Amino acid sequence: MTSVGKKEDDYYRLTYTLTMEFARTLSRINSGMVFCYISGSGTDSTEKGRIMWARVKGKTENDLMNLPFRAVYAFRPAFMLPTKD
Repeated sequence: MTSVGKKEDDYYRLTYTLTMEFARTLSRINSGMVFCYISGSGTDSTEKGRIMWARVKGKTENDLMNLPFRAVYAFRPAFMLPTKD
């Protein structure tokens, strides 16, 4: 999800709220599973930086880690190139 052209409220709803509702539902169904989250390079785990998208991604990562999954992994790729395969 790109933050380009989005207000913070919209980006927060699409990135944080949607992800957390999905993850909470999964953790209730099966807390023994592993949750993998694709975040982004430059994510701000302190949630206090000046870059909006990085704060939202950091909060999402932090709150996912507190859910009762067997494990949570946050991947932070710097770039993803779509292919036609």
